[in-house]
Amino acid sequence: MHKAAYLMDSVDWLQIQGYYFQEAPQQLSQDVGKVKIDEKVEWVVTDPWKADDQMIPAVTMLTSLGENLVLSGDVRGRIFEIYSDHSSLIAHIENIPIDAATGIDGGRYVLGVGNLMPSTNRLGQIIQLVESSDPKVLIDSLDRPVDFVVTDLYGNGEQQFIVANFGSAVGKSNTGSLTLHRRDS
Repeated sequence: MHKAAYLMDSVDWLQIQGYYFQEAPQQLSQDVGKVKIDEKVEWVVTDPWKADDQMIPAVTMLTSLGENLVLSGDVRGRIFEIYSDHSSLIAHIENIPIDAATGIDGGRYVLGVGNLMPSTNRLGQIIQLVESSDPKVLIDSLDRPVDFVVTDLYGNGEQQFIVANFGSAVGKSNTGSLTLHRRDS
């Protein structure tokens, strides 16, 4: 591990190193990372899902939001709820959905990538799906985001968004990043 000068000062870095040197085992078990599979598992499709007439074969998002719910999105920005026996269009966003999550507030959030093709345009968004209303853009100008998490990092009951941005490579620089978005207090 190398210290990045702009991330932390040397005192903090030395404390982190000291913790690992003190707490880490001298040698790892030979079984670390290995999972023994006792028997072969057969996968069976029990309830094949069939797209309804509104869907096109350009799925950009397929995310499980619980035991019985999958959200799907397409390049046209349409968001569908998928159940084992049917699907329904629940929202339309002005972006390309790539991921979805449930917030600590129980709300549903969608990550829009902005552009699937390489681009320097910062068109990514986090969008809240609001029941019986138009979706609400909460955060915009993201740099080609590809994944996100909704969490309460500070344990104060307020949610934050951690976003992995693919970014773009322009010349010798790469704009990919991991960003934290929180409300100003």
